[in-house]
Amino acid sequence: MTETYDFQFSLSNLQNTKSLFIEELGEFKVRQPGAGERLEISKRLRRQNEIINELNDINVDDYSLTGKLTDAQEKELKKLSKYITALQNEIEQIKAYELTIYKTCFSHSDPSAVDILLNTLSDNERMELFNKMFNPIIIKKPEPITVEQAESIKTEVVDEVKS
Repeated sequence: MTETYDFQFSLSNLQNTKSLFIEELGEFKVRQPGAGERLEISKRLRRQNEIINELNDINVDDYSLTGKLTDAQEKELKKLSKYITALQNEIEQIKAYELTIYKTCFSHSDPSAVDILLNTLSDNERMELFNKMFNPIIIKKPEPITVEQAESIKTEVVDEVKS
């Protein structure tokens, strides 16, 4: 029995899927992260920035690293060390989550190729790849101008500079 639908769409058309070919790895199908995924990444990156600011604000100058620490200082330093480690672990979890989201945006006949690709790219390189694929900068070739138009533009610029 065939069903009739009012609408029928290809998900790849809705998701703006692109094809990507990498010489060593072959062809990938890539989609942008969805709205919910981007919101979640944004929320976690805000938390990561808060953590980085918090880590930058920690002052360890109070603990003499050249002299003997008091028992109270040692106890406080151990507590601070555990706190710093917990913050660093949270950053690692945020980065792992972000990488997992981006991995779900790629499909390949060999799933290990997605891991190879994304594990070798830095955060900036991954962002550059997505920007080039989904936010291309289109530079239009300028229209040729006549000598008279060039002279007119020159006059306008000179007049602007003089005033």
